[in-house]
Amino acid sequence: MMAKYEKQITHAIANTVESLLKACERNTWALVRDVFECNTEKAISEFSDAAASFELHSSEIDTKFQHLREFARNLLEMKAREEADAGRVLKRMMDRSKQVLYNYENSMSWYKSETNLDEIERKALSKSLRILSIMAAIRYDEMPDQIENVLYSSLMDRIVLNPSLQKTPMEAVLDPLALDTWEEVSQNSTTLLKPEDCESLWMTFIEEIKPMVTDVKSCQDARKKTRSYAAVAAGVAATGVAAVVAGPAVVVNVGIAVFRRAIMRM
Repeated sequence: MMAKYEKQITHAIANTVESLLKACERNTWALVRDVFECNTEKAISEFSDAAASFELHSSEIDTKFQHLREFARNLLEMKAREEADAGRVLKRMMDRSKQVLYNYENSMSWYKSETNLDEIERKALSKSLRILSIMAAIRYDEMPDQIENVLYSSLMDRIVLNPSLQKTPMEAVLDPLALDTWEEVSQNSTTLLKPEDCESLWMTFIEEIKPMVTDVKSCQDARKKTRSYAAVAAGVAATGVAAVVAGPAVVVNVGIAVFRRAIMRM
């Protein structure tokens, strides 16, 4: 009889929780709690109705209720630990930064003014850091915690200011990421990634994202050069040099030719 309701809970919770954790949005744990609580209580309610036809003592029914709650909680923790695997979290962080950087890149063109790339890079890193903070612990209740703030101040600010900056002895002693557990979190929270695990993952992420950032910077530099060539071509055309401008591509080609001649004279 219990197997039926365990199967019902598994079917209702497992895939949905997995999808929510893969999405890793700011409200992830609130949505996970809703799925967990609603489907657990639904299974318990249906079991209670079915148990009415059996001669069971109230204590026995309460024990089975507790069993279903523990089964659902263990299922949730199992799925969360699967999704908190370092490789999966790292891939999610990379994908989120890639999305931000490539969305920026795809929105650019040779004639459009550039956005400060440092701001775009910081936005990409922030979104990836949020994934790390979300996957650091299971939030079984609505109590706020400081995990994201701790990670941001310990990792994000330090990386942006100077990636190679070494901690002073005092900073090492006071470093909240040197601890085995998260401070100021609810007693109902369950740690998935220790502070030191998060730091290690972040450093790996920073190294792996460097080529992606370099590519975007190279494209930005290329666009700036294109604009420079176009400006030269426009100046040449304005002084009466023969140039038939049939579109942006022709302007760029004329600019490049003039630029090359200027270089040869140097």
